[in-house]
Amino acid sequence: MVELGATDGITAEFVFEALRRSLSERILQARQDFSAMLEDWEAFAEGRGEVVVAGDGENAVRGTFKGLASDGGLRIGLPDGKERIIRAGDVELVKEIGGDAASD
Repeated sequence: MVELGATDGITAEFVFEALRRSLSERILQARQDFSAMLEDWEAFAEGRGEVVVAGDGENAVRGTFKGLASDGGLRIGLPDGKERIIRAGDVELVKEIGGDAASD
């Protein structure tokens, strides 16, 4: 780990143990209070309120990333005011560059 810039006391075992503990806490939180876990996730979600595209080709859904549904699906606000829940597939954040859309 030192060759990656960590101090002598930071070992791979230390890092993995910290990750294991954190993951265990989140799994327990999801089992006990899934809505609280969703709120925590949304607080740090990149792109909330920005344009996203889910899927590709004719079946692509373009809209505004609104957050997560109660079951964890991605909520996308559509241009007509309706909302669509995406539960599987690729989602890209779309950014405007000089008036043109670009995907991350």
